[in-house]
Amino acid sequence: MKRPSAVRAGLAAITSGLLLGLLTGCSGTASVASVAYGGPFDGKDQQPINSGQVCVPVPTGGSVAFGGDDLDNYGDQKAVIDKVTLLDPHGLHLVTAFLLGKRSTDYGYSSYPPPADFLSPAWAARQPAVGATLPPEGVKERIVSAYNLVTVVKVTGTTHVGMRAVLVDYHVGPKKYRWHNLISLQVETKKKQCS
Repeated sequence: MKRPSAVRAGLAAITSGLLLGLLTGCSGTASVASVAYGGPFDGKDQQPINSGQVCVPVPTGGSVAFGGDDLDNYGDQKAVIDKVTLLDPHGLHLVTAFLLGKRSTDYGYSSYPPPADFLSPAWAARQPAVGATLPPEGVKERIVSAYNLVTVVKVTGTTHVGMRAVLVDYHVGPKKYRWHNLISLQVETKKKQCS
């Protein structure tokens, strides 16, 4: 039979462990919850998700490079991209994402890899989006954006294939932010699905 002091010591250890676990769990949850919109990638003219739509013809199993999303750092500190994801993808799988220097080109969309006549000097100088550092530009009104975000998606579905938006999680110092593009993507695989 255990002595009362041993039981109290055991209960104290369990209580301390539970308290530590709760505190650790709360801090992990808080860091996820601290991701916010409205960071330095959002210009004063930032529009809501699904402000426009692009429809592209790609057969099931094919891939498409989808670009045209301007990405600027309007802040006064460098920003680092942590993650690129698709919002509500249906029949699509994100393969990769790149940044192109937008000052020299606009991208749009094409099959992936792009055909030779579609390539530009900016494509040759592309860099992976995840891990990229965007220096501060600090200007709220710009005629030509600094970067073009290009996502490569593989078509895995056959009907109702698309996504609502591309999401970019990034940080500036210890603060975490989320940016979204404006254009949704719909894919025509076999028959006309876009209007």
